[in-house]
Amino acid sequence: DVVPALVGLVKNDSVDEIGLNVGAIHALWTLDGLGHPDQATIFTALKAKDPKVRANAVRVSETLLKTKAAPEVLTALLTLAKDPEVEVQRQVAYTLGEANGDILSGLTTILLQNRDNAIVRDAVVTSLAGRELEMIERLVADASWQTSSPTGTETLGILSRAVFLEGKSDRITRLLDLAATQNGPTLWR
Repeated sequence: DVVPALVGLVKNDSVDEIGLNVGAIHALWTLDGLGHPDQATIFTALKAKDPKVRANAVRVSETLLKTKAAPEVLTALLTLAKDPEVEVQRQVAYTLGEANGDILSGLTTILLQNRDNAIVRDAVVTSLAGRELEMIERLVADASWQTSSPTGTETLGILSRAVFLEGKSDRITRLLDLAATQNGPTLWR
């Protein structure tokens, strides 16, 4: 059985001279392909030194989001929303779109840390799926978001358009009421 050897590769946290652990990444995906990405192994990889291992572990963890382990996996993912590496945060943003539960806190954290990164912003927006208004409410309530930024204003515009495209009058009214009370940049309004 090859599974124990693959798990051993994931648990080996050594990195090469450029800081990578390619063996762990390949082992994670092989375990996934074999249908054996167990929770303990994924949680080990989520704490790896190599950010590429962590980002790949986040992606592989999506299979666990459809199991009884989902609450624990979601908690681990929300913790990684504060990972120091943007590539990990970006993958967390994409993966949270596959989760059930309160994902807005993690997505808000990621967006606030990367407000001028359009790629991360797009990852967050794709994961909102009908929660764009709630994200706008969180952003405009955050003091750090109030400083003028072209990308920040563009983000609010993208989110606002999504609310309008939902076509739900109560949500559109909430958005318009919110926009009317704002003092910041006017482009998104």
